[in-house]
Amino acid sequence: MFVDFLRQLKIEPKDIRTYSPLSLAFLGDNVFDLFIRYMVVAGGNIPVNQYHTKVTAYVKAQGQVEFYERIKDELTEAEQLIFKRGRNAKTVHLPKHANREEYAIATGLETLIGYLFLNGEEQRLSELMVKGVTKV
Repeated sequence: MFVDFLRQLKIEPKDIRTYSPLSLAFLGDNVFDLFIRYMVVAGGNIPVNQYHTKVTAYVKAQGQVEFYERIKDELTEAEQLIFKRGRNAKTVHLPKHANREEYAIATGLETLIGYLFLNGEEQRLSELMVKGVTKV
């Protein structure tokens, strides 16, 4: 769907190796959010404030740390390197409700998700999303 969208706009994706970790995290944050919102809404019609509460549990930094803990042992060596690039990226922003370590892990996760999405690795992204949202 997204590849077709870019094709119709005549936009050729750039070499993924040229993107900064924070550029990948910028995209990954939104891809992660869309997966989570889709999962929550697909679960049934409820008041919007309940959707927000459920989604927030996953997309806040602490939720992303829990998500990462569920998938970290499943990551390939290459995926771990991408995660680490994002985790170690210098950010100027720190959210009110997260410490620096949580925010760094969340940024690393978003970088990995952005990388997989931009690289067209939809099946792998889906596998990690399922593993990450499944409570053990």
